[in-house]
Amino acid sequence: VDIDKSPVVAQQMRIQSIPAVYAFDQGRPVDAFMGAVPESQVKAFVERLVGGPVESAVEAAVEQARAALEGGDAQTAGAIFNEVLRQEPENAAALAGLAQVFLAVDEVTQARSILDRLPEGAGSDPAVAAAVSAVELAEQSADAGDTADLRRAVEDDPDDHRARFDLAMALFGGGRHKEAAEELLELYRRDREWNDGAARSQLVKFFEAWGPMHELTVDIRRRLSTMMFS
Repeated sequence: VDIDKSPVVAQQMRIQSIPAVYAFDQGRPVDAFMGAVPESQVKAFVERLVGGPVESAVEAAVEQARAALEGGDAQTAGAIFNEVLRQEPENAAALAGLAQVFLAVDEVTQARSILDRLPEGAGSDPAVAAAVSAVELAEQSADAGDTADLRRAVEDDPDDHRARFDLAMALFGGGRHKEAAEELLELYRRDREWNDGAARSQLVKFFEAWGPMHELTVDIRRRLSTMMFS
């Protein structure tokens, strides 16, 4: 409303300064603020009205990028994450997401360089932890060796735990995640204490990389728990 053209409305609403923002419910004013206020105050104003937190533009962009990445569109995801980082260079969620984008196109070194930019303490964020684990697993997988050779070594000696562990990592690096987890479960069954419990530790890293609600996380974690307490 242009208060210069509608002075009666301004008087009725007791507007003392502009801008003046009013919220109405069923034709009645329920809340308001006047004057230029910081974004945080505007956000709190809206949250009071809708009864919950309001997603910021940056948060919405991060979610959009994640959805694009999950849908296989790494190029779009990367563009959105980069735009977020242009505005907020230390945004941990965007850095983690961009690292995942580089992993999706097999650029492990680039993914690691992105993670090196994470601010201190960011590792408590599940998305960041997932990206860190995924990059570490990709780095390990690159050094695991040839899958066929490792498979033959395990078949020749089922108790060659190093070969089985490396086979799991080679399988993981090739995108055969379920098979990789199966090999680690078998290693755990044969010798749960081998290499300071490496089978269990590596499975936990798998879970972090997949996320807590991923179907493989749910299945393999349940089976691991059964073995641990049997």
